[in-house]
Amino acid sequence: MKYYSFEEIDELGETLVMKYIKDKNLKNVWCVDVEGIATEMLGCTIVYAQIAEEDPNKTGFLSDGNTPLRIYKDNRVQSVVFPENTIVIDMPMRLKRNYAQERFTIMHEGGHKIMESHSPGLARARFESKFDREYEYNKEELVRVFNSCEVYANRFAAAVLMPRFLLDKALKQYNNGEYINIYGSYLIKESDKKVIQKIADRLGVSFSALLTRFKSLKMFNAKNSDEFLGQLILIEDK
Repeated sequence: MKYYSFEEIDELGETLVMKYIKDKNLKNVWCVDVEGIATEMLGCTIVYAQIAEEDPNKTGFLSDGNTPLRIYKDNRVQSVVFPENTIVIDMPMRLKRNYAQERFTIMHEGGHKIMESHSPGLARARFESKFDREYEYNKEELVRVFNSCEVYANRFAAAVLMPRFLLDKALKQYNNGEYINIYGSYLIKESDKKVIQKIADRLGVSFSALLTRFKSLKMFNAKNSDEFLGQLILIEDK
């Protein structure tokens, strides 16, 4: 099994996006065409179905052509074997409110596909799952959710949806090219939260995914949490 560094995955994802943009002769790109990359560059087929696995948090699946997937079909639960390299997305992901998650899930499964092409057997028949703090996971499920393949696929999805060159472009557009200030580990001023949300909306990702990406690339200004508290006190005094 080949282990990838995050730097390798970031470069792979960004190179893929840049090649797609060049090949398509696209101009002024903001929201990466994940469907186009998944189908035209990674050779996957995307279908939508109502997934009926026991874990309700399964939102996507990459088929290996052998492993059955439980879905609702013809008013009953059926086990269906989809053709190899089919990305199956849970039907509720098509709702407008799930737009960002749908895009991330597609490219997460695309991450499994591209890793499989480099390390055969690494990414066969993989699920994308949301982590639900209220769901009682068994040991096997926890291992699957947090294993290295899932971490790699998440990093790849983030690299494609939020490549560094697009983040640089967005910061220039919405924050005068300056990094966001993060105080301590989590504290962010409301004005900066609005900037993050504007960028997230433009890139077609969620606020939390974008914030995680900024942190993973160290594209933020690290501040002491005491400074944040001091600003609150000054605001109250006014």
